[in-house]
Amino acid sequence: MAPGLDQPEMREPQTRDLGDDRYNVEAVERFVRICALFSTERPALSSREIAELIGIPLRTTIKLLATLTERDLLARDGQADCYRLGFGWLRFGAAPRMPIDIRRAAAPIMRALRDQTNETVILAVRIGDMRVNVDYVESRHTLRRVTHRGSETPLHVGAGGRTLLAGLPDDEVAAYLARTKLVNIGYNTPTDPERIWADIHITRAQGYFILTNEISEGGASVSVPLKDYSGETLGTLTVGGPLFRFDDKARQEAVPLLMNAASKFLYDVEHDR
Repeated sequence: MAPGLDQPEMREPQTRDLGDDRYNVEAVERFVRICALFSTERPALSSREIAELIGIPLRTTIKLLATLTERDLLARDGQADCYRLGFGWLRFGAAPRMPIDIRRAAAPIMRALRDQTNETVILAVRIGDMRVNVDYVESRHTLRRVTHRGSETPLHVGAGGRTLLAGLPDDEVAAYLARTKLVNIGYNTPTDPERIWADIHITRAQGYFILTNEISEGGASVSVPLKDYSGETLGTLTVGGPLFRFDDKARQEAVPLLMNAASKFLYDVEHDR
């Protein structure tokens, strides 16, 4: 128990302020209405659009958006006045959808992969139109791939992102590409839809995806999907490192290790239900 919380604080009885209750309820209702505006078809909105859609003054909307952003329930979408759902919803949204804790199930598998490859291993999931890194185990090398929990990039970026895209139905992939501005994020990320489709077909055919020199020059990575028995992609595992060390031979050796890791994840998930 935290210091100072083991004994109740003694206070004089106070008259309940019903006006404050009404204000709090109204604020919560507005928070819910704002978050409900976002969808797959409408992943990002400006503060002015939000104010117009829920019918409250812009000044009030900006204050509400600041609070939601501070709590990671909304995030800036790379522009000064553009918002989307934030990483904080992962704590709530994934719970009813997944009967297992994907991080808990993947953790020992990731540590084993790191020990086998001595490269950084990353667990990522799809949140809206973004690939979000939810856990990682770093290489023991001094020069290694570095990430952090909550790091995110658009789905078409990187091996993990395109592996997540490959797990979606074609109509959802097409809708994503239609609404997404494909710009070079990093060193050499794809901006051609045909190239992205080609990578998706390769990933589906071989069950993994290899990339070099994309997010950063001199970087390389291999990704596999993590699926349940229904075939739904729950996330991805990616092994990444510097190209001079994680060369073609090392990447090819990592492929069966990743495939075995994905199979073990599937086994563990189904036996944990």
